[in-house]
Amino acid sequence: MVSKGSLCDLCVLCGYLYLVAAFVPRYGISAVVLSQEVGIPHQTLSRWVKEYANFRGNGGGMMKGKRPEDWTAEKKLKAIVEYENLDEEQKGKYLREKGLHSVHLKRWQQEFVEAYASRKKKTRGGDPREKRIKELEGDLRRKDKALAETAALLVLKKKPRRSGGTQRTRDKP
Repeated sequence: MVSKGSLCDLCVLCGYLYLVAAFVPRYGISAVVLSQEVGIPHQTLSRWVKEYANFRGNGGGMMKGKRPEDWTAEKKLKAIVEYENLDEEQKGKYLREKGLHSVHLKRWQQEFVEAYASRKKKTRGGDPREKRIKELEGDLRRKDKALAETAALLVLKKKPRRSGGTQRTRDKP
């Protein structure tokens, strides 16, 4: 299959094996089914899958970071901003260093725009719970004013029994 001394063929084979080991767990293909299709013993495929998992877990090679799909929103936004501030010549190098494709950045940018637009719609249209809270707060203010007005009327309604003068003392018998 691979002739001795042929480094190029060996690199192709290693790349092929790496891809097989990477795609088996990702797409749920069993090692037995894949081994029948490619003619490699399933024990070997299983071992490759384990080695691939260890390789990724230790941050080896090109996979030193998480997959672009697993990045946090902060990292995605930072990548978009950094990418947009680069010259055309530097953009390719940046993508290779980060293990990205321009498609990732375009999709993330669209996701941020959609999230921002939906956030604005929520603040404009309002959350039904927020509307209900504002409605109840308005009712509470109105009732507080009515209660204060009623209390003031009750205070004014009570008249003193005698107006002016001194208190009358009881006559002694």
